[in-house]
Amino acid sequence: MLINKKTYNPCVAASIYEASYAKGSRRYKASIQTIMYHVAFLFTWGEIFAVDIERMLISGEGVDFRTIKKFADWLGHVIAPPRDGAILNQYVTKVLTSCSSFSLWFVRNYTPLVSADAESNVSYIALIDSHRACWSGVMVGETKNSVAPDLTDAELDSVEQFLKRQLYDLNNNYAVCLRNYILWRLINGFGLRIGEALALRLQDLKFTGADPSLEVVRIDERGVDYEDPRTPNSPKVKTFGRLLYFAPEDEGLIDLIEEYISSCRFKKSEHGVSPSFFLDHDFLFVAHGAGTQGSALSSSAASKVAQKIGRLCLGGFHWHILRHAYFNRRYEAASLTPNNSTEIDHIVYIGGWSSPLSLKHYARRAIRDMSRGSLIDRNAGAIKNDY
Repeated sequence: MLINKKTYNPCVAASIYEASYAKGSRRYKASIQTIMYHVAFLFTWGEIFAVDIERMLISGEGVDFRTIKKFADWLGHVIAPPRDGAILNQYVTKVLTSCSSFSLWFVRNYTPLVSADAESNVSYIALIDSHRACWSGVMVGETKNSVAPDLTDAELDSVEQFLKRQLYDLNNNYAVCLRNYILWRLINGFGLRIGEALALRLQDLKFTGADPSLEVVRIDERGVDYEDPRTPNSPKVKTFGRLLYFAPEDEGLIDLIEEYISSCRFKKSEHGVSPSFFLDHDFLFVAHGAGTQGSALSSSAASKVAQKIGRLCLGGFHWHILRHAYFNRRYEAASLTPNNSTEIDHIVYIGGWSSPLSLKHYARRAIRDMSRGSLIDRNAGAIKNDY
């Protein structure tokens, strides 16, 4: 619940939205907390500049583009700009995205329809699309020509070798290094999101039979008895589930995962007698700290692993760029194949997307890199001819 710190009056619109969210099928406490925190920026701005945001929302008229633009400009000034020379502040985009979803919900649910005929429905859809376009127009970093970030083959190899050295250094905690290396291999080999990797359970891994696999299962498809001890900050699997198969060359990775499960997934005994492999959860990756041994690995802990890689091996590294590197290579390979619709559909399935439109950033990367490669080859040929 949002409350005005001066008047102590609750924000009615926020309460309505929160109540509706609580009744929905995808209820994540951490998600609604984040949305409310972001929406507070919008109402704070409205309070400062005497703009009645609540009336706009509950009346169904929505927030107009002029108001959105002013709010976005203000937001860009109150949120500190990023360091290291970065031009775009991604947190601004996250706030605007939450505010956009919040505002559009009221347009969808509170705009009165004149009638139920087809013409009225078409106008209603056009109204929603226009509001969505208004918010998209001020999103930081939403450029039409954006391309997916990437890692070079040399950079990927440098991280691989770094994690291997960590793994076989006798001065390091072997369980921690083995976990980190497996996490790297799974994301690098399947293009998983970090949340999907952290949400993997033992039952999602199938190593018996001729086709070993792992299954990415959506949170809302895990049954009514599903629990995550990391709630409310549990990792999410929000996209489509899929079944992914290990390649023959992944046999060594499977051996490492089995070693990790049989030797490293334990918690210390309460009486200090012997470790217990019977944990209160079924998640693959666990913490190995003195006070957290055996607990499910948190998103913040996984981020610290990425930060360590960035600090000691490859500056700016984070888990999601590894996913981008995977799909950049998959898409480039598919783009070189004639009549590649089947390959494209396969990539969409592996990524957990709903349509090929989700691949546009990878398409732009492939087109740009191929064009640049052709230019380099042409220039190299010109140099040979001239000299």
